Amino acid sequence: MIRINLLSSITIDSSTEWFFLNNKPLIEGMNSYYIKLDNLIKFYQNELGTGCIQIKSHNINGLIFFNKKELSSGVFQDRDSVVEGKSAIPKLLSSSSSGNVTLNLFDVKPEYLYFWSSILDAKYLYSGLSTEFTDLEALILKMQDEKLTGYIDVLIHEKEPSREFIFLNKGNIVGTASSWGSIERLNVLKVKRDILIKKSRNYGGVFNVKKVPDSVNMDISESAKEDYEDTDDSLNIIQQLLYILDVTIKQNKKIKTDFEILLRKKFVEKFEQYPFLDPFLSEFQYSNGKVTFKGKASNAQLLSGVIESINEIASELGMKQKLYNSAASWKKKYSERLAKYGIKL
Repeated sequence: MIRINLLSSITIDSSTEWFFLNNKPLIEGMNSYYIKLDNLIKFYQNELGTGCIQIKSHNINGLIFFNKKELSSGVFQDRDSVVEGKSAIPKLLSSSSSGNVTLNLFDVKPEYLYFWSSILDAKYLYSGLSTEFTDLEALILKMQDEKLTGYIDVLIHEKEPSREFIFLNKGNIVGTASSWGSIERLNVLKVKRDILIKKSRNYGGVFNVKKVPDSVNMDISESAKEDYEDTDDSLNIIQQLLYILDVTIKQNKKIKTDFEILLRKKFVEKFEQYPFLDPFLSEFQYSNGKVTFKGKASNAQLLSGVIESINEIASELGMKQKLYNSAASWKKKYSERLAKYGIKL
């Protein structure tokens, strides 16, 4: 299954690789003897809005995805079978009642939740494509042109055969993952892609392409739409924090570089992961204490992209504690909103 920067592949047998979205659970090691899974989910539906819980014991492994309204999808695997999609949910809930199951909670941003849970519905578009007849670079470009939502499964015939997954959402590469569990950040995806292409040409390999059905794609778009509808409140939250850091930096006479220049430089580092931050497109701009936004992004993307940038700038300047102190009232006011998306200052 799924993840971007994860768990090292969680497998019960060697035929199944599961990938997920964070390299560390938000909460791990909970035991179903003390915590009821359905109560846990209800609590975090309210607290986070979207997320995923891993359910694990000596003989089962599973993931259950949730949004604030429902349990949206899941995967259940025991030694005999694999059940995917909504039909996995009753099995997951039932298995947790045994009292000897470990529960790990992962925060999943809304725009990722619908994409990753939809990967469960992916069907073969092409299978067994050999490097004898298919070039990986040409295949990737073709899938990007066709706006593929799904993934390319790459098996390289090295001395120690290696397996890689390239995930695409509407033609955009959104992640890569190795069968040994290494998942790359978006800002190194091009490098990773180029290495894969070179290795496939040097050693040969086989490619499989899976596509999420269009009907599922449509459902994903509708489900995610509400998080895109009104970003004014998020922009206001961001504007306040940007202004706080702007003023804090101006008060430090040792820092000669203008904050707006620092921010644009940081956005250059971030725009592959958050395209709306591309300073050359000028979709998102901060100037003289005001934010303007002319692009399209979800509330989760806006808050994550900009606050992540703010955190990194403050850290690089050695002003993280100063920012914490200056933004104390801001943090108190918006802590619940940020927690919904798993964002921390």
